[in-house]
Amino acid sequence: MKKILIGTALSLMFLGQGVQASDYDYSYAPETEEEGFGQLYAGVGASLALGDSFSTCDDHDLNCLGYRAYLGYKQSEAIAIEGSYMNFFRGRDDASGDKYEASGLGLSVLGTGMIKDNIEGFGKVGFVAWTNRENGKSVADGTDLVLGAGAQLKYRDNIRFRGELEYIGGDMDSVLLNAGVNYSTL
Repeated sequence: MKKILIGTALSLMFLGQGVQASDYDYSYAPETEEEGFGQLYAGVGASLALGDSFSTCDDHDLNCLGYRAYLGYKQSEAIAIEGSYMNFFRGRDDASGDKYEASGLGLSVLGTGMIKDNIEGFGKVGFVAWTNRENGKSVADGTDLVLGAGAQLKYRDNIRFRGELEYIGGDMDSVLLNAGVNYSTL
């Protein structure tokens, strides 16, 4: 009788272990970075040109206020790629009546990071291909390095206000102060 009791007790003990093992969740997967992260954004803004661009404006009595439009793709929490159109200045010389304009297309990589819950800082490096025109004819052009830094304030889920300082080196040797607003998909 003792043998039967010991055998039954051992069977129940092992059966209980088998039941507990079946409760284990075998579908565990380690947490990874969110797949499919992608945020498109577009924005517009105003800019003030300083440096050589400002000298051209000053020499010809032009307004150095410009505008810009940009489109970007934020592929992760820390990296974005951005393309932009920039109109540095445009106007007519009062004395001669000549028309002056400078504009460019840029491509940059941005490194981003949160400063506060609703404020994101960024640094950028890239290039801009620009053209300076007088009376519709190109008088100077080039492709120069762009370095910049700025911040954007999250106003609503998809709307952000942005301010930045950009330095365009090389032949252009100018600084742009930019302020704008953008709309994003996230």
